[in-house]
Amino acid sequence: MKKLQKIFLTGVFTLLPLVLTIYIIKLVFTFFDNMSRGFINNVLGFYIPGSGFFLTLILILGAGLFTSHVLGKKLFDFFGHLFSRIPFVNLIYKAIKDVSVTLSKKSTDGFSKVVLVEFPKVDTWSIGFITNDEIVIDEEGKVAVFIPTTPNPTNGFLILVDPDKVKESNLSIDEAVKVVMSMGSVGGKL
Repeated sequence: MKKLQKIFLTGVFTLLPLVLTIYIIKLVFTFFDNMSRGFINNVLGFYIPGSGFFLTLILILGAGLFTSHVLGKKLFDFFGHLFSRIPFVNLIYKAIKDVSVTLSKKSTDGFSKVVLVEFPKVDTWSIGFITNDEIVIDEEGKVAVFIPTTPNPTNGFLILVDPDKVKESNLSIDEAVKVVMSMGSVGGKL
């Protein structure tokens, strides 16, 4: 019975990433397809599956093209300023905008290198990412290190430490994120 249970769990953990990936892609496709479904149905009088998804992609590309020019950027900045002044709406808008800005940056823009620091106590090492190496506290240079939590690396701790308290790691930023997300089960030479 234990062998059958082990085989079953192996099958579950083998299929889980594949099935969840397909499921998430389907949700995203359906969400974008449904966004334009009513418009297409009103214009054509019938609906073509997938056309809403492609129309949404065209609208997103158009918005990107429009805002890459001065006039479009000023118009979107105006609406952004307007949204940021409306109570409650400003909370939602600011949170979504912050996430959007963070995601639009390259990972190397936010993190300059992967390091190891003694956290949360001495002789306990954590993977961290240097976010700023030009911090000054009481005229002493400090390094800002973001220490992500597992399995969600967007949460974590920001600590300010002396530069000599960090050890450089051999891991790339992508490799370090994989180590954190896998809770250490995927790893290399740190």
